[in-house]
Amino acid sequence: MLQKEEVVNLVNLDRLLKSTDDINGLLARYGVKFGIYKNGTFKEQLFPFDPIPEEDRRYVLDHFDTLVIKDAAEAGGYGIVFGNKLSVEEKERLRAMILSQPRR
Repeated sequence: MLQKEEVVNLVNLDRLLKSTDDINGLLARYGVKFGIYKNGTFKEQLFPFDPIPEEDRRYVLDHFDTLVIKDAAEAGGYGIVFGNKLSVEEKERLRAMILSQPRR
């Protein structure tokens, strides 16, 4: 016979399995995807990741004029923005990008 703790774990597992699609959608939006090779088999694995904690993101958004901002998706010096050189419209576009694509 199952112990109370085992029944609770099974109920939680059942709830988790029913939420798989929702969880995968959130991980795809807010996670990092890694390719893992194990026993000669390739499998993609998603891991939750927020490279910019909310307090840091808020600081960047509030201090554009004093920062040099770099798009993480760019390399070799590309994507560098001097906040004090941005127009009001450029700041708004950058703010929108940071909020909609925080991993960049």
